[in-house]
Amino acid sequence: TRCGFTKYQQRLMRRLRATPTGVIVLAGPTGSGKSTSCRINLELLFEDHRGEQTMLSAEDPPEAPIRGGKQIPVTSANGADTRRAKFDEAIISALRSDPDVILIGEVRDGVSGNLAIQAAMTGHQVWSTLHALDAISILNRLRDLDIDEYKIFDPTIITGLWGQRLVKRLCPHCRIPFRQSVEEGRHAPDFVNSVTQIFDLDEYDLYSRGKGCVKCTRGVIGRIPVAEIILPDEQFMAH
Repeated sequence: TRCGFTKYQQRLMRRLRATPTGVIVLAGPTGSGKSTSCRINLELLFEDHRGEQTMLSAEDPPEAPIRGGKQIPVTSANGADTRRAKFDEAIISALRSDPDVILIGEVRDGVSGNLAIQAAMTGHQVWSTLHALDAISILNRLRDLDIDEYKIFDPTIITGLWGQRLVKRLCPHCRIPFRQSVEEGRHAPDFVNSVTQIFDLDEYDLYSRGKGCVKCTRGVIGRIPVAEIILPDEQFMAH
């Protein structure tokens, strides 16, 4: 919860970390915290196994140190094609070391996508990111990269689909109850109707942005993730 994930989502993360093989893909736009979520889970994985698992990453460039992991530097190169080739070489180098867990910074093309799947099929747990709109769109995005469909829709290979965005975090010191903001006419009727269709106001504690205080900036403090985490099974993949 410190990072903004619900208790249910944390349970799903533990299940993903406990699955010894398969590809876990995090999707979202640039700046949505995908790499940070990968790093947090890899460090938790290191703690779960008390440092007994080997972990390698291939990132271009590494965004932050990963405690317990060895990060393979990607040789700097000019031009998109050369950078892509160097990145793929780093993934191949990581696979040759036969780690238990591998982080592929981003699935950029069919080569890196197939390498991720190859690693999963040969007994590795793989974490990676992908530019896609949401968790379900990951599957179509992989298909666009010309990866074989029988691999994409195999839940023993693709074990985790994770979509993420970052939203502003309301200041806990000056936020106001949603009912109060509605009474003050601060929201459009269509928005209020949408919220009340989704949430029972008697069951959930909903809040609106406050005017700001000495502990925040105009009613917000930092950002938190809003995530959708799917552990696909055969029935899900069949649809």
